[in-house]
Amino acid sequence: MRWVIVAILILACGGFVALGGYAGFEFWRVGNVSTEMEAERLAPPPPVEAPPTPPECEAGLAAFGAKDYEGTTSLLEVCLDAVPDHAEARLARGRANAALGRYERADLDLSRGLALRPDVVEGWEALVYARSQNGDDRGAVTAADRWLAVQPGAARAIRMRADARYRMGELAEARDDAARACALGDADACELEKRMKAARKSQ
Repeated sequence: MRWVIVAILILACGGFVALGGYAGFEFWRVGNVSTEMEAERLAPPPPVEAPPTPPECEAGLAAFGAKDYEGTTSLLEVCLDAVPDHAEARLARGRANAALGRYERADLDLSRGLALRPDVVEGWEALVYARSQNGDDRGAVTAADRWLAVQPGAARAIRMRADARYRMGELAEARDDAARACALGDADACELEKRMKAARKSQ
């Protein structure tokens, strides 16, 4: 009888040991899984590869440099379909469209391009010009103000703003701008100032 009791105790102890071992294994396994999941959560996302730049981008910019504005717009159409935020291409196509008299298209491209590269003063000049030619003098003044925020004291910006203000009937502000731009050495502003003075005397 005694050996039966001893056997039962041995079996019971073995069961506890086995159960304890299994519980320990499960704890280790769950802990490892949680650690791996946390590491995956905190790991940086894999880098997103940028789409390849099509050859039309470089060709379109070369066409713009050669003043082939039709070629510029055709080539950069393909370029910007593939890389919509190619700032240089966006600004070049906007300036080409402004030169071709497509002022609304120019405005769209230039506005988007300048949001990406606000330091390109040629883009601001083209935007002010496009808006002025399209009858949007208020928009031209706004663009000139933003141009001056990038390039304070830019005589062309002040003179082009004077033009837009004069057309809107803001005569005092226009005269001040024209005089300021003339003092900064813009010859066209000096001519504008003379015309404004002559118009004022004739009234």
